[in-house]
Amino acid sequence: MRVVEGRARWYRGTSHVNLPGAPEGHAVVELEDGRLRLETVSAGLRARRASHGAEENSMDAVGYRLQRVRASDSDLALMRELNAVFADAFSDPDSYLGHAPEDDYLRSVLGREETLVLVARVDDRVVGGLVAYELPKLEQRRSEVYVYDLAVLEAYRRKGIARALMEQLRTLAAARGASVVFVQADDGDAPAIALYASLGARKVVNHFDIDVDESPSGEGGGASSGQKPT
Repeated sequence: MRVVEGRARWYRGTSHVNLPGAPEGHAVVELEDGRLRLETVSAGLRARRASHGAEENSMDAVGYRLQRVRASDSDLALMRELNAVFADAFSDPDSYLGHAPEDDYLRSVLGREETLVLVARVDDRVVGGLVAYELPKLEQRRSEVYVYDLAVLEAYRRKGIARALMEQLRTLAAARGASVVFVQADDGDAPAIALYASLGARKVVNHFDIDVDESPSGEGGGASSGQKPT
């Protein structure tokens, strides 16, 4: 641990226990002005091979950096890049790009400790990420973390990036004292379901979107499905 003028920095070389195909990288934890920043870096992921011996991925290695997005000007640019990733991955440009909020709004939301946004970068390009929110509870003194969106660009999938994002979110959630991380997946999204099933217990629930403009009598348009694939 190194402390310089009120800023604490911890560095450690790492190997990926959850990604056995990954070479060593490193982890950095910085504490400055009461704010914690956690960053992990992988030196690169070797391409996995299918059982028949052919390469599953066209890229020999992917070096990626995981970073938490906060409220700085450079972070706002990362958030906009991540929204572009979501627009592409979910085939929903209208939701993610058609009504882009102003910088002050993004800065306000990203500046909250309960907003947890992570991006994966390759050569300074955002190729994936997640948006999650910590929800304080009232039945007990605890909180839960809800993953609202998670996506990786198609060219970078099946390389462990989504799992690494979820693992880092678990670390952040634990550091904040959250009791659980929960996430939804659409029926038919086999890769997402397989990933989440490998990380936790599956619960079958019914999801309803209730339009806030809907009148009590039922007049007006029907509720639309706003659930996004993760």
